[in-house]
Amino acid sequence: MTDQQEGLGPPALRGAQQEPSQAASAALRRSPVPARVTEIRAPLLRNASPWQRSLAVWQAAGIDWTHPGTVTHPGTETENGTGLATETENGTGLATETETGTDNGTGTETGTSTGTRGGDAVESDADSAVDRNADRDAGGATGGGPVPAKKRPAAEGAGPRRRSSRLGRALPIALSVLLVAAAVTYALLSGDEKHAPKTPVAVTADPMFALDPAATTDGRVQELTGVAAAGSTVVAIGSEQGVPPRSRFVTSADGGRSWQVAPVRAPDGDEPAPGQVPSRITGGAGGWLALGGTAVWTSRDGRAWIRRPDVPVSVLGPSDQVYGLVRTASGFLAVGVTGTAGKTQGVVWTTADGETWQRSGADRLGLGAVTAIDRVAAKGDTVIVRGTAARTVTKTVKKKGKKRRKVSSTVLSGAFWRSADGGRSWSAVNVPQPAGALATPVRLVSGPGGFVGVWEVSRTAGSKKRQKTVRSAVLVTSPDGTTWSETGQIGQPDYAGLDRFGGSDTGLSALMRTTGGKPVVLRSTDGRTWQRLGDGLLSPELAKNLTGLAVLPSATVVAGRQGTGDAYLSVLGGGGDVDLRKIPGMVHPDRTVAALATSGVQTVAVGSGNGDAAVWTTADGRTWQRAPIPRGTGPRRLSAAVHGPKGWVVVGSSGGGSGSAGAVPAQPLVLTSGDGAGWQPAAGFPGGDDVVPAAVTYGPAGYVVVGKAGGKPAAWWSADLKTWQRASGDLADGRWMSDVTATATGYVAVGGGRAGAGAGAQPAGWTSADGKKWTAAAPVAPPPGAATAAFSRVLARGAELVAVGSATAGGRPQVVAAVSADGGRQWQPRLLPGDGEFTSATPTGKGFLVAAVTGAPGRTDVVLYGSADGRAWQRSRPHGNGLDGHGAQRLTALTTVGADLLAVGVSGDHLGDTTTLWRTQVP
Repeated sequence: MTDQQEGLGPPALRGAQQEPSQAASAALRRSPVPARVTEIRAPLLRNASPWQRSLAVWQAAGIDWTHPGTVTHPGTETENGTGLATETENGTGLATETETGTDNGTGTETGTSTGTRGGDAVESDADSAVDRNADRDAGGATGGGPVPAKKRPAAEGAGPRRRSSRLGRALPIALSVLLVAAAVTYALLSGDEKHAPKTPVAVTADPMFALDPAATTDGRVQELTGVAAAGSTVVAIGSEQGVPPRSRFVTSADGGRSWQVAPVRAPDGDEPAPGQVPSRITGGAGGWLALGGTAVWTSRDGRAWIRRPDVPVSVLGPSDQVYGLVRTASGFLAVGVTGTAGKTQGVVWTTADGETWQRSGADRLGLGAVTAIDRVAAKGDTVIVRGTAARTVTKTVKKKGKKRRKVSSTVLSGAFWRSADGGRSWSAVNVPQPAGALATPVRLVSGPGGFVGVWEVSRTAGSKKRQKTVRSAVLVTSPDGTTWSETGQIGQPDYAGLDRFGGSDTGLSALMRTTGGKPVVLRSTDGRTWQRLGDGLLSPELAKNLTGLAVLPSATVVAGRQGTGDAYLSVLGGGGDVDLRKIPGMVHPDRTVAALATSGVQTVAVGSGNGDAAVWTTADGRTWQRAPIPRGTGPRRLSAAVHGPKGWVVVGSSGGGSGSAGAVPAQPLVLTSGDGAGWQPAAGFPGGDDVVPAAVTYGPAGYVVVGKAGGKPAAWWSADLKTWQRASGDLADGRWMSDVTATATGYVAVGGGRAGAGAGAQPAGWTSADGKKWTAAAPVAPPPGAATAAFSRVLARGAELVAVGSATAGGRPQVVAAVSADGGRQWQPRLLPGDGEFTSATPTGKGFLVAAVTGAPGRTDVVLYGSADGRAWQRSRPHGNGLDGHGAQRLTALTTVGADLLAVGVSGDHLGDTTTLWRTQVP
């Protein structure tokens, strides 16, 4: 590991160390950067000359002052060489936006937004300077060029900004900004409290929340669902598990020798909408296209992709299934089926560019009663499809001496059609079926010289006395799809079956099963002679999970998934298996911080890492240590923590979801610790299937855990962490407990419930004097204007009691907050002003603080709501790394340490999430 990776900074800032001054130490205590980093930098800056100090500060901030054309200045967006725009603000130019909502029953929201930025213009936060790439059209994203950060709409009626008017002044403006930035950064690092920023920004914190070095898995499932090749370009598609899952386009431009994760953008160059993953792909010179449900991605060269708007449901609906996708000379063509079992019809979809789609049923195409179209191949604008046609057959039968009578029945049989104009018009074509054919064609592809259909056949060979049945695969080919002939076969001595078949202009490839059960990949340039590739490389289990096969000029690429839950990619006849972990951006290990809790002298973060439960501790909020915990089986995660006189308790669950053997029931995970360093399973905590603790607190009667058991709300109590008792009371079906807190008179829990089948969620609450017996609160209806609502957290501060959570109003997420004046027996909910999806909350020395996110999916910013009493709320928009800007920002856990707010969150894009840590004064 290099010094820079360890956080020591560039060589200019390293050397003999001295003790920091008192002022420097004070500044370091407020800095969000780990103390071990800044304690090295500060004395070095103090002993250097002014110009050395400026240079060192610029270098530490990532500023190359010797190249004005690539200058990076605080408060603006920069491009890091990967094509991804990032935004860095160091507290010196933070735009401040305050939106105030008062409990006046009107729902009126007012706000102001102010901010100044260096340059030849003063811009509000709504018009941040992101027009560096304004001259790049949407198609430029496919070329891998710079991509702007989150764009904000320009003022109505304003024309496009002209870059030429700003270039002449770029250097002096940039230098002015740099001088200001250097001065403020120097003040921060050298301990000048007077000039230190009041609002430190979040810092990247993945290294702080270390993963288990002994972990054998990354904790996420990656899979590849298809692969396509054109010339020496290969693109494999798939996804990485997450919330939501993220699409993956892994591309090679050199025949599989090197691989990259392709960037994906929306048409406007910003982050694409998350959640959809591709399942089918095709491409060729001039255009590529991928489909996943109604989601569409396009690319000019396969190396960078644009997430297009979804195909309208009127064109590709919920009862439609796509079975094949090809590239034509005039665009793209997909085939499939629509309808339900017993009443289906074949469908053809066409598009020139992936944006405008046409849908044609088999009846409209003149194909007759076609129940499905399941094979397709294209060469230029000539397309061949195979489908299942229904025809009526009438027979004369005689039963048990009765008179002969005619009986009609519907018979399904395979048929082929040809289009010479990219799918606009069709005619039937006769594709001969080889003698001894066992079933439908295994594949229909385009290959060297034309089209290739492949059948498995069983034929008799040898003399009469030594006859035996021989299985093989027979190839039927055509140069134009009109005239077909039998031209070759796969007749290996150990042939037992054909699982996959692929073709390109340069060759054919097949995945064959042998009589010994071993899979083999074959390759041919003419369909007559075949060569084995990577013999013995594929296991039978791996071969079953292959999802795609693509043919390169000198190799064959296979893609799929392994039994370990990881994606599989191999270049047979080339470099062999591809280590996907070494491709930047492909694999992001699970690292989640779900909750923070403090004892006053120690803070604990809980969540998961590498798919297992994780606990991290800190004494100062800056330097974190991963605590060893007992090992277990199945995916494990922790969701809450609390400290009490007997020590720490953290809760979560293990299992849940599905495994290789089917459904894995959830089990409780409850750990205790006296000092936060050594952890052990909670003695005597009841186990059982579908027992999922969600939250924990400490109060007058001891420790209380709430969650669910067997689909019902459940609670458990312990006075000494040695024995646990299951609570009783009003804990009926149809509701759930999400959180619990202690008050001066007992305990209060909150969650949600449903009034009946199909009903929307509504808030719910419970109270208990001792944690052993619970009483339901009075029914709580969603607040006015909300269709659904539920509580996620409950906060107590003195006599004040506030519950917060999520609501849906007008189809949009909003934050709901409720106050109880009688200890949690009754609640008065209301919607907080502005759109926002709830993420976390904490009581503070000033009252209550709620974190939410606002914005389009994949482009969210952090929003904070503060209140002294839970009745009047103030909405604010913090700015800086991990809080707003490019991608999706989210604060997942909040707590207070003294007068400071400590928050952990994530900053994510279409590739993955990065953990962020934010320490600042309580807003």
